[in-house]
Amino acid sequence: MSSEEETTYNKFLIVWHIHGVEAVIDLDNINQAYIASTLKDEPGSTASHYINYYLMRARFNAHRNYEIWGINLPTGTTEDDVFNWFDHNTQAIVDLIRSHGVCMLPKLGMDPVIR
Repeated sequence: MSSEEETTYNKFLIVWHIHGVEAVIDLDNINQAYIASTLKDEPGSTASHYINYYLMRARFNAHRNYEIWGINLPTGTTEDDVFNWFDHNTQAIVDLIRSHGVCMLPKLGMDPVIR
């Protein structure tokens, strides 16, 4: 692959627990929407708002054994694509996220739901 054909990535926040996937959020799109709303003097949420929301939710619902991860996925990947990956091959996507992603939630004393 030449330097002209470099792959670009979007940052995703992916949240799951014992009951399944709770959220898949394209953080780059969130930040772009926030900038646009700020320029229009409208309220908006930043990526850090969503990250903090799910971190707090996980801490107050520790019995659900949350996992919160950030990962770069190729540009063009949608939130629906990620949900479909979870629906069709949960273990493979979890392994991919754990091996290439960044864990955003420190261990709360419970074992992972999906090994």
